[in-house]
Amino acid sequence: MNKNKDILLDILEKNWEPEQIYNMFPNPSPWKNEIEQEKTGYCWLITELHALMYFMSKKYGTKDIYFSLTDLIVFDKVEKANCFFEKVYKTRRLPTTNEEVTYILTNAMSDRGHWEMSVNLIKKYGLVPIEKKECEKNNLRTGEINAVLAFLMRYYASIIRDREKVKKINDFLQIKEIAMKKIKEILYTYIKKPKGKIQIPAYIKKKEKSWISPKEFYDRYVCFPFDDYACFFVGANEQDSVIKVSLKSLGNIYENGSLTFWKISSDVMYNGIYKQLQQGDTCWIGLDGGKFLFRDSGIYDDSVFNIKEILGYDVQLNSEMISLYRMAKTTHSMLLFDMASGECGKWWRAQNNIENYETHNENFFISDSWLKKYVFIAVLNKKNINMDVFKHVFLEPWKIL
Repeated sequence: MNKNKDILLDILEKNWEPEQIYNMFPNPSPWKNEIEQEKTGYCWLITELHALMYFMSKKYGTKDIYFSLTDLIVFDKVEKANCFFEKVYKTRRLPTTNEEVTYILTNAMSDRGHWEMSVNLIKKYGLVPIEKKECEKNNLRTGEINAVLAFLMRYYASIIRDREKVKKINDFLQIKEIAMKKIKEILYTYIKKPKGKIQIPAYIKKKEKSWISPKEFYDRYVCFPFDDYACFFVGANEQDSVIKVSLKSLGNIYENGSLTFWKISSDVMYNGIYKQLQQGDTCWIGLDGGKFLFRDSGIYDDSVFNIKEILGYDVQLNSEMISLYRMAKTTHSMLLFDMASGECGKWWRAQNNIENYETHNENFFISDSWLKKYVFIAVLNKKNINMDVFKHVFLEPWKIL
């Protein structure tokens, strides 16, 4: 074998076997694979449902807790459609070449979202508890539905922007009502009609068999302390600085206004994640799901790619540099819930939204080196972060890095 082939093998050489990493985590997973992403882009919402299932299992002392995903997907699309029409009306006098108008029309309907959007939905609509046998494995595909809805929404956008057809607010409201009715019909037919009333599940241990709304269920029996947490992005240049960022014109619920997150350094984020898991909590993370993934074994590790052998010297990169120079970007979300150290180094365990073929659950495993480079977003308890804001900036969504 020639020298170049030897180098190639060195570049791709693993210093672990999957079983070595799995054995570092002897405790059983809190989940199996009851909620899967299937052919959708709702990883951000599923990750939050996993966090709430974990929270509720500790609160009520049982693992048999499951929530409906499809009800929230329907509400997300209804709210996104309403948002779209309100923004179209607000910008109706601007040309279609305007940046904001272009952004609105281009992003008419999609599955995209992040943590704060899931919080918005849950606070407004609540949660639908379901039995394990009801867990939704129905080959849900949202791409085709999104295409149909986007076509319909852009058609009605052309009417809303017509000066002759929409002269006053009542004209707009009538058109929006017609459009929203049609959108709901499509969603209820091809996904499902959300439940209006639910029965209180057995683990609540209520004597009466009462029926309540999903919102009442959440408010009475879940009550997750969302206000104790905030969404953090890597991106602050100074070690201890916190930059508050408000994203205008972005969100899935119109009346909630702009979305807010905080930029911090990668070291501060890493320490925040570490503290959170030490305290027995989970952590919602946003990451680049395609980088250095051993798909069949559910392992993320960049150490197998020995860049020193290619360049002849080592390169030290952190997540700020990787994001700034477009080496990677956030494409996926998972829930961190465990960490361990051993002869293979330090590793983290996460609940993913797709099945690990070797473990037959959704646990994926992340090397410490990988986590420091390819996790760009984390939902952290504010008590673990110095929240003194260095500055506050307002950005349009098409201008964010």
